[in-house]
Amino acid sequence: MFAQYLAAAVFLLPESQWLVAGQDPQQAQVKIDSCNNLPCASSTANSVCSLSNQLDDITQSTLVGIASNAVNLTSDSQLSLTLIEAGRTQFGNAPGLESYERTLYAGAPSSLLQGDVPASCALMLQYRSQAFPIPDESDRDGNMNGTTSCAGILDQNCLERFTSFITSFDFSSRNDSATDCAALASHVNTQIHSGDIHLCNFYSNLIEVTGAPLLNTSAGSSNEESLTQDQCRPTLPQSNSLYRVGSVQTIVQVDSDERVGGDVFGGRQGYTPVITAVYDGGNVSSVQFTCLQALRKSGETLVNTNAGNSRGRVRLALLILTAVATAVALM
Repeated sequence: MFAQYLAAAVFLLPESQWLVAGQDPQQAQVKIDSCNNLPCASSTANSVCSLSNQLDDITQSTLVGIASNAVNLTSDSQLSLTLIEAGRTQFGNAPGLESYERTLYAGAPSSLLQGDVPASCALMLQYRSQAFPIPDESDRDGNMNGTTSCAGILDQNCLERFTSFITSFDFSSRNDSATDCAALASHVNTQIHSGDIHLCNFYSNLIEVTGAPLLNTSAGSSNEESLTQDQCRPTLPQSNSLYRVGSVQTIVQVDSDERVGGDVFGGRQGYTPVITAVYDGGNVSSVQFTCLQALRKSGETLVNTNAGNSRGRVRLALLILTAVATAVALM
């Protein structure tokens, strides 16, 4: 596992090496709400939102982030996104690791469901099986904090690269949304891992992409008890129907600061970039980036009380590790 840390540290590029981008890819910038922002928040005694209020135990708290009308599915209809991360389970037979299930849901208005729903995929990104690192405040304008903006998380060149990966995929011979989206994710993973050793200011081999249909209406809306308790669904507007998109596993070391995340890895508290692609026949008609964060019920983030490293100290450590790696390579 130390080798993974070393590789990630060595190839995490300093900001001075970020590439300058051209045209701005489509990004969502809407507020990320917590369960407290639901109009029914006070009546959620047995719902997923009540589980997100266990402030004294970061291993058992369920985290919820809600982005209202974040994704443009058509020119006149939007989907909301909800990110939920459940409490801890042991990861397989590995005693030193623990796992948290991070699930993405799409909230759809009834008006959209009455017509033809465009084919679309959602790609969830992880970095070393965790969220992406929390950006430095200097990398984001103040009005972007608490929103789904990917600024400071994925740089401009990164957004353009991912867009090119997606638009190079040929949907023309495909007709099943589940296998289409899995194949798209596989295609994007191949593009990432067969290219440069670094991408998006990160080590390429540690970036993982999982794909699923963005809105799979044929599966029916989610009827999980914790999501429908007291008719208080974790979505905004509340009139939306909630559909499960897919899940990934957040894997961290037991009893470590990884649970919270920081400058190098995002742990549970970092951002999950979601790329949505709408396609018609063989052509992708739109690609959009939404960076989601899951929160406690109060709207607070997990607090890493043991974290004392600043971004500057991390960069110093990276320089030292880079020098060591270079010296080893020259031996």
